[in-house]
Amino acid sequence: MTWDEFKGDWFPAHCAAFTGIRAWLAKISRGDGAPTEAQIVKGWYNVLREVDLEAANAATARMHAGDIEEPKGFDRHPAAIRRACGVQRQQSRYEPRFDADGNQMFACRDCLDSGFVLCWTEKSMRAMRDGTFGQPYTVYSTYIVCHCPAGNQHDGRREFPRYDAKRHLPILMGTWDDGDRARLAAFVGNMRPANYDPALESATENGGTF
Repeated sequence: MTWDEFKGDWFPAHCAAFTGIRAWLAKISRGDGAPTEAQIVKGWYNVLREVDLEAANAATARMHAGDIEEPKGFDRHPAAIRRACGVQRQQSRYEPRFDADGNQMFACRDCLDSGFVLCWTEKSMRAMRDGTFGQPYTVYSTYIVCHCPAGNQHDGRREFPRYDAKRHLPILMGTWDDGDRARLAAFVGNMRPANYDPALESATENGGTF
């Protein structure tokens, strides 16, 4: 779908079906370092841009009716709609491949050939480091452009950095839970600044920086 179709048709219809989205957007965009509403909405579009408008609207209707399971967290809605429209995605450059048993194969294990990786934001990593993760306005996710060829089609958009496994941590669960929380804590605890000196570690809190 085009940007005009997304902002003028699918997004308003999806917000009408799931009336908490507008309030959620206003809430999570508050505070220093939080993503803006425009960045979040543009990220949604970049996930859905290869999906046909009619198919996306049908998927929204099915999710609203309960035929498609609604993910826990509005930020997971674009990926769920995209998955529901999998057979109707316009993928001229990245056609799905299957093995002899019918299992779908992916060239990139990080983004599964979508071009985007859902990751924790810097603000959430800071909150985990400071021991405040889980408090209001500390749990944020964002889409990062993948390092693979599928991500190249999205490169050059200033609001989306390229995925780097040393700097970004993907969210693997359907919604953040103890497993994701433990992975984030371990990731933050192992981070080191570029000029890290082991001899100075005792003089710092944990050697991490952002």
